[in-house]
Amino acid sequence: MQPDRVTDLGSTVLHWLCFQALCGRSALLSESYLNQPIGEFLLHHHSGELESEVNHPNLNQSGRRGRPRQIDFCLKSRDTQRLTAAFELKWVSEGPFDKQRVVDDLLRLEALRITERQHVYRYFLVAGKQCDFESKFANATARLGGSAGRVEFFPPILDFATDNEKDIVVGNLPARQRELFDEFANYYQSPLPRRFITQRVVGQSLNDFSVYVWRVRSTRNRRILPLPAPAPAAPAPATPAA
Repeated sequence: MQPDRVTDLGSTVLHWLCFQALCGRSALLSESYLNQPIGEFLLHHHSGELESEVNHPNLNQSGRRGRPRQIDFCLKSRDTQRLTAAFELKWVSEGPFDKQRVVDDLLRLEALRITERQHVYRYFLVAGKQCDFESKFANATARLGGSAGRVEFFPPILDFATDNEKDIVVGNLPARQRELFDEFANYYQSPLPRRFITQRVVGQSLNDFSVYVWRVRSTRNRRILPLPAPAPAAPAPATPAA
């Protein structure tokens, strides 16, 4: 799905949220609630198959326990059934906001590659009430440690102000961001890319709601970093003397 059509998708979700609020359904709004407008839009504008909760083709190792790693929505071509587009969704509420989940979504999309050199459009859609979006997400901060204070967390990864491409060099990320990237690599046992690109394709606010979409791209001739060393285990508590 081309970026210009994704712009229409962002507008659809934004106006749908406004409609739900006017109907008194604000309390129902959540990440799963976004499935309705996004699913209906994609079904109408895509001639091929639409699938939800699709097992990730590159992050589900044989024999790994737990729930399969999945992508929220995937589009397939009508004639060949090949994967053409993927979407990860995030709803920002007034409650605690998990930065690791955002990093995981972005890196899951970056890791979504087809071995036959086929191009896949990958998008990260974030929505929420405007006040929550700004305070919990756009202006989220992270503590540097010691007396260094706090810094904005997401601007090194996502551009909120322009539609310019952001070239993310993973090895140059600030320490706190890199920690969460390494956490993804260790958890999924998936080497991080040396660099990748995000680009805002939707950035809209209306009637106290915000919807933003970023396109995620791998670089040409993608190269990877070695898996980070696992964090050392905490020492066992001392056994009390008899």
